[in-house]
Amino acid sequence: MKITKRDLTVILYLTGIALAFVAYQFYFKSKMEDADSLDQQSDALQVTVDDLRTKDAKKGEYERKIETYKTEIEKIARSYQPEISHEDTIMYIKKLLDEQDVQITELKMTDPSVVYVVAGTGTASDYSMMAQNNAMSFEYATHYNGLKSLLNAIYSFEGIQNIEAFTIKVDNPDDILAFDPSGNLIEDVKLSEEEEEEKEKALQLRKEKGYTISGQITLNRYTMTNNGVEYVPMEIPKVDQGLVDIFHSGTGVPEAE
Repeated sequence: MKITKRDLTVILYLTGIALAFVAYQFYFKSKMEDADSLDQQSDALQVTVDDLRTKDAKKGEYERKIETYKTEIEKIARSYQPEISHEDTIMYIKKLLDEQDVQITELKMTDPSVVYVVAGTGTASDYSMMAQNNAMSFEYATHYNGLKSLLNAIYSFEGIQNIEAFTIKVDNPDDILAFDPSGNLIEDVKLSEEEEEEKEKALQLRKEKGYTISGQITLNRYTMTNNGVEYVPMEIPKVDQGLVDIFHSGTGVPEAE
């Protein structure tokens, strides 16, 4: 087959078109996509740069706000006790017994549980505090005015605390012989010796002090660690240190030296 000059020209022309298409498809197009991608990245970086420049211009304002917030946090933190020991809880109950017309029994205490953690980051990584709840509950017996005074004393306490649960049982003086101290109907039911003793105690309290109200109170008592406040054990007057019988019930004996 003889190829003429004209045919060769056409073949070379078509080959050139094919090469141009291949070059465009696999090189120029790829480069254009890369360029578009770089443009997009450049736009995104420019937005970031502009944002950083804006924040840098307000750096002083941000630093002042940080110091203000830090001061406010520390002020709030210092209003909490750094620690409440079980001994402090016993002293607190003794304070209520000394100052309120109330009988308190069945005191229950728990170990501290974490409520919230304030932790710094970056240059403030060493800045951390932990709020804890030192819950306690107790059984009480009193009268109407005594209960009002007791609740006022609880909410007037200098420490940060709140009542989580509060139960109240009001005895009817006319029906007391029909109920045991827990409120269960006992009419026509033979009581055990222990139940008879409890009933007699309840009757005696009513006879001597007029206690007609009883129940249970659960308190959440909050502390804050690393708050810059020095821990000071709670001290209550008239509680002899070093005695087994700290409540002066008459059954304790001095500890051996």
